[in-house]
Amino acid sequence: GALRLHPKSISETVDLLTQLFITSPDEKVQLKLEPGEFGEKSEIIYRGATRQAVAAALTACVPYVGVTSKVAREQVTKLFEFFIAHGFKDRNDYAWNTVLEAALAYIERYGQKHIEAVLPML
Repeated sequence: GALRLHPKSISETVDLLTQLFITSPDEKVQLKLEPGEFGEKSEIIYRGATRQAVAAALTACVPYVGVTSKVAREQVTKLFEFFIAHGFKDRNDYAWNTVLEAALAYIERYGQKHIEAVLPML
């Protein structure tokens, strides 16, 4: 894909993806009342499809994070800060599971090399 052609854009790509995840809100929708019911009903609908897609895209970025060891360390640290602060708190099961898959992919690829940066966060 595009990252293979432009590997130096990985930092910006990861930043944009994490911001998209954070800013993809759940929706509060007005429910139609049944005949004979009074008042208003509203319910929060958890729309995790966008966040699930973002998590899958973050997984696809795994091979490109390690352009240099300094960049990889910074990116892995930022990603785990994101996973802990936002990804693992997602209420949508599909999005949460995809975030977990992404985090595990980063641990598998970079965990041993950057354990001293990631371990204190966990």
